[in-house]
Amino acid sequence: MATETDTIKYDPELQAEADEYRKELDIQSLKDIINELQNNKLKLIINIDELKEQIKTQRSDHTDVYFYLNKKCDDAFETIESLEIQILKEHDDRSKAEAEYNRIIDDNKNKALIEGNSHNILSISYSSSSSSS
Repeated sequence: MATETDTIKYDPELQAEADEYRKELDIQSLKDIINELQNNKLKLIINIDELKEQIKTQRSDHTDVYFYLNKKCDDAFETIESLEIQILKEHDDRSKAEAEYNRIIDDNKNKALIEGNSHNILSISYSSSSSSS
């Protein structure tokens, strides 16, 4: 009966070839891994460049929007200020007109009182002279 050690004989040349083949496989595997990593690195670099460009565009857009909104706010503040000035002017004009109308009303009341008094005086005079006659 043959034992395991009898059937398998150690061949140093065959072992050297196997070792060399394993080394070549390991080297090829490592080269494949390196190539894959380099490709991934290249893709990442391209992606980074694209993202940087997107950020640059977004910053530019945000700056444009910021200045546009600030301009709109400035315009709105100017409009509000001019409307406030107009309100104050119209309030002042209304107060002046109201004072003038009140003066005219008072003048008309005074004229009416004077005319009423002179009419009363005339009617008193007329009735006095009629009763004397």
